[in-house]
Amino acid sequence: MTLSSSNSSTLDPLGMFYPNICQACQRHPAYHHEGYVCTACRSHIRHIQTPFCDKCGLPFPGDLDTEFICSNCIDQAWAFDSARSVAYSGGILRDIIHRFKYMGANWFECFLTGAFMAKAGKELHPGQWDGVISTPLHPVKLRERGYNQANCLAKSLANHLNTPLITNTLKRTKATKPQATLSRSERLQNVKDAFKVSDKQSIEGLKLVLVDDVMTTGATVSACADSLKRSGANTVAVWTLARGGLSTNLA
Repeated sequence: MTLSSSNSSTLDPLGMFYPNICQACQRHPAYHHEGYVCTACRSHIRHIQTPFCDKCGLPFPGDLDTEFICSNCIDQAWAFDSARSVAYSGGILRDIIHRFKYMGANWFECFLTGAFMAKAGKELHPGQWDGVISTPLHPVKLRERGYNQANCLAKSLANHLNTPLITNTLKRTKATKPQATLSRSERLQNVKDAFKVSDKQSIEGLKLVLVDDVMTTGATVSACADSLKRSGANTVAVWTLARGGLSTNLA
C-alpha cells in the first residue's frame, strides 16, 4: 500500500478520536490540513539557504557569492547531476520523519509533503523534466512498513510537474543494513549494486528527478542515480526533504 493525500484525508484517525493538537509538541492547536504540526513547531525547522555546494547542496557556513564545489564532491565522483535538500535534519523535523517512517504516524504526510513542495515546487518547473522517481525500499521492508515514505513526496512533485511518477522500474534488489548505523565508507559499500532498473527502455534518454526523504552522505541516492544512468537516463537530479549528517555549526 502506498499512502496518498486523498487516502490520508479520508482516513484521519486523529481527527476521529483526538482533539486537534500538534502531534510534535502536544501543546498548541494543529489540524489535519496542517499535518498536525503547529506554527510554533514549524518555526523551529531550519531551511537550507544559499550558499551551498553546486553539486550536492551541502550548505556553506559563511558568506559566498559565487558557485562552488565542496571538498566531498571533489573527492567523490557522484552519479547524480545535482542534489538539493529543503531543510536540515534535526530536532522536530527529524522526529517527525522518524515517526512517519517507522511508527505509522501517517497523519504527518500532509505536513511533510507540504514542506517539501514549498521549496521543490519553486525550484522545479513543468516542462523541464520527463519523470519523477523515488528511492525504492526492499520488498521485505515495504511489506513491513506498508508504504514508501519517499514515494509520498514524489507523488506531490510529479503532480506539480505534470509529469509521470515512474514506479516499479528502479528496484532495490539487495536487503541492505540500515545506513544510519554505518560510517561513510561503510554506507558506500552497503548500497553498492543494491539497485537495478527492470525496464531500461522506459527511462532511456529521460531527465529524471530522484526523490528521497533524507540525504546524509549521498551514498544511497548516488547508487540509485548510478543504476539509472547506466540504464540510459540522461539526467538525474536529486531532491530530498532533509539533509542529515551536518555539524551543528552549519545549522
